[in-house]
Amino acid sequence: MTPRTCDHRTSARRKASSRPRIAVALALVVLSGSVPRAMAAPTELEESFEARHEQAQRLVQEAQDLQERDDPERALELYLRARALERRFSNTFGAANCLEALGRLDEALELYQEVVRDFSEILSAENRQNIGSAIAGLSEKTGALELTTNAANIAIVIDDNRESRVRSGQRIRLMPGAHSIEVTSNGYYSRKLTVQIEPSKVESLNVELTPVGAVIRVHVAATPSAGVAPALARRVRVLLDGVSVGTAPWEGSVVPATHIVQLEGEGVGSAPTRVDAIVQKEQTIRLSLVPLSKVRLTVNRPDATLQFGDLKLGMGRWNGSLPVGAHILTASAPGFHHESIPLSVVAGKPSLVDIALQKNPDDTFWEDFGFLWVGAVAGPSLAPTMNSGPEEECPDECTGHSGAFGMMGALRVGYTWPNGFSLDGEAGGMWIRTSFSRAETANFSAAGKTVTATYSLRDSLSLWGPFAGLGLGYGLLKHGAFDLAVRAGVDVVFANAYDRIDGTISSGGVTAAIDPGGFSGAPFLPPDSQKGVDFFASAEATARLKVGNWRFGAGLAASMFLLGDLELGIGQPIAVDASAQCQNAGPESAFCAPGTDILSHERAYGRFVAFSPRLTMQYELR
Repeated sequence: MTPRTCDHRTSARRKASSRPRIAVALALVVLSGSVPRAMAAPTELEESFEARHEQAQRLVQEAQDLQERDDPERALELYLRARALERRFSNTFGAANCLEALGRLDEALELYQEVVRDFSEILSAENRQNIGSAIAGLSEKTGALELTTNAANIAIVIDDNRESRVRSGQRIRLMPGAHSIEVTSNGYYSRKLTVQIEPSKVESLNVELTPVGAVIRVHVAATPSAGVAPALARRVRVLLDGVSVGTAPWEGSVVPATHIVQLEGEGVGSAPTRVDAIVQKEQTIRLSLVPLSKVRLTVNRPDATLQFGDLKLGMGRWNGSLPVGAHILTASAPGFHHESIPLSVVAGKPSLVDIALQKNPDDTFWEDFGFLWVGAVAGPSLAPTMNSGPEEECPDECTGHSGAFGMMGALRVGYTWPNGFSLDGEAGGMWIRTSFSRAETANFSAAGKTVTATYSLRDSLSLWGPFAGLGLGYGLLKHGAFDLAVRAGVDVVFANAYDRIDGTISSGGVTAAIDPGGFSGAPFLPPDSQKGVDFFASAEATARLKVGNWRFGAGLAASMFLLGDLELGIGQPIAVDASAQCQNAGPESAFCAPGTDILSHERAYGRFVAFSPRLTMQYELR
């Protein structure tokens, strides 16, 4: 098998020493998955451990493949993910090898030392010698910081991106050069300083941390509960906010805040207890020991609050121990329904609880986020006039004119921002018509005389077409589930117009019906009607009711057509059967009246405003 390595050095000695180390790693990857399991049916916790083990093995295999392709950076990421699942020789050694190849020698040295310290029992003498040579070489190229403080357990942030938890006096390997160091400890104010590291040298540094001023003392109650052996009471740890800070009795300075204190030993301990630490105040608490069992809680929301009674355990997930018995846990997250979960903790049996919170769309939390929505709008259209050419004589010289009536409808898709503004696009169709009667006159010559013909006409004028446009809206006057939404938009309409005319011609004492054949199409309707492009601007206000993710509304809109320059293109009207009846009826009769252009070039509609009471509905995609 070809060795898999991230070591890119050209030194013959380093290459020679890398190969046996990698061979050992590959062999132990196989060995790590060969531990026999008991024949008994696995528990839920054992199945979880097995799944983590299998996932870690897959990550190691993928990392080794990346090593063969000389990609140490991606291989390192997979090794570290495998270590987070389970710490084994294969992923620890692989990560150290990749760190060395990437020039992060101080971190590589720490992991090589961890291999020797924690996995020495599976290393052959040759392997141990090779790794020892690597450690010696890296020790010459790196330095160390020996940090002592007045706090027992400290956390160190190096160069703002690398964190280590160490004990006072423990050495930390660093690359040569200047480093920023921030030292923190529970119950003390943090300090930040700069250190200079020299190759193969140890820099000693003493940092005095200032206590924050609140002191807590934790003791075990004198009389343990039933079922707790007195010997166990002498071996319990003190957990402060889930972190072991020592054994009971314990005393320490803490940050003035609310803390969770718990005692934990071998199957015994105390229930998590809330302590409010106050500046310049000392508090002593005594906790009774009861049987405990392990509990792991996981919520599908990382921002969910987990509570044990009125005590906050953590956010999103919690691993710890709770007293044996029946309990009620609660989980809550902004924008989700609260859940109360009954939990029965059994001695010696770990409890694994997965909590799925259900979204509450009515929660005001979601108002802080933008969202997409789809909707529809429809309603009648009303206008006092369409300002068409035939309507110019109304109401003085026309009858039966009562305005225009029609319908409109559209689908909308939009996005609403948390501040209440929204932008949408819409597409739909509209239709509006009006009808009225009018009289027109025209002169013609007959037998040397001028004869006046009267045209009594009934117009049925229609405008329709599809439209599409954009709108800007805003929600205001919110009160509970109700609000008022206003919107302004501009649309382009692909207009079609026609005027269907019926009527009579009267002259010489004769009245005759108008002949549609004298026009350019069926009853004064051009074969394809008249087509054009126009724009209309609209403003609307809608009162809305929110029901779940739906919003239902009723409102009023006003739309103004902006161009209105489309012509009807009507032909010249003559009487029905004019050629057959003219000779018998006489030259002055309506049957002898020639075609006239009195209706030519009439405007289909002008600039006009239509009002539309409408219903709306909207579904929010959130």
